[in-house]
Amino acid sequence: MKTVDYVLNLIFPRTCAVCGDAADARFSYALCLGCGNEFEILKSEICPICHAPQMMCRCRPVYDGGKNVKYLHLIEYKSDFSKKLIFALKKKNNAPLRRYLASELSALVRIGGEKTEIAYAPRSRAAVGEYGFDQSKELALAVSKKLRARFVPLFRHKKGGNEQKELGLSARRDNADESYALKKSALLREEKLVIVDDVITTGSTVRTLCELASLAGAEDITVLTVAKTGRKY
Repeated sequence: MKTVDYVLNLIFPRTCAVCGDAADARFSYALCLGCGNEFEILKSEICPICHAPQMMCRCRPVYDGGKNVKYLHLIEYKSDFSKKLIFALKKKNNAPLRRYLASELSALVRIGGEKTEIAYAPRSRAAVGEYGFDQSKELALAVSKKLRARFVPLFRHKKGGNEQKELGLSARRDNADESYALKKSALLREEKLVIVDDVITTGSTVRTLCELASLAGAEDITVLTVAKTGRKY
């Protein structure tokens, strides 16, 4: 832990982004000891399909982006803790939490040793207006800094469209197609791309983004998320 973080925490004690207890240095002052240990347990929880720990699980979502796409995540999106963690990421502009999760996510990418550019799944304009920030953009920026990779704002969220969480399985795919487009100024320099998002449920959003990224020239795509819902969805 950097000395400056230790000193700042003495002056302005930080609290856990999930439960509000005193944050612990072992989890970069983002989580308390209890929540940090819970997070570690969930990362190691065995996937019932591939029988690998969640952070090494490569199971694909319902809506799959294609053979050139692989999926990396830290935990499964099902427990109360995982839902509170994603809630905090989406609705609390908590820099220590983003930095900590970016560090955890970057470690997954480093396992593959890939040289990539970093993009993100943009939040709707209405949500950015309501909460004042785009959690996936901020997370992607933190990941790009960790990996020393070029950040590319490749996608834009088109005006209109519904919130994915408000839709059933069959409607999510159509809504995703209608909600996202490539930015006109976007330019990829590499064939490998990482798309950062906070959570995957059906995979409809990232499937659309992967299709758009392929049009932009990406040939090897990694979808990198904090949490992913199991295929039983």
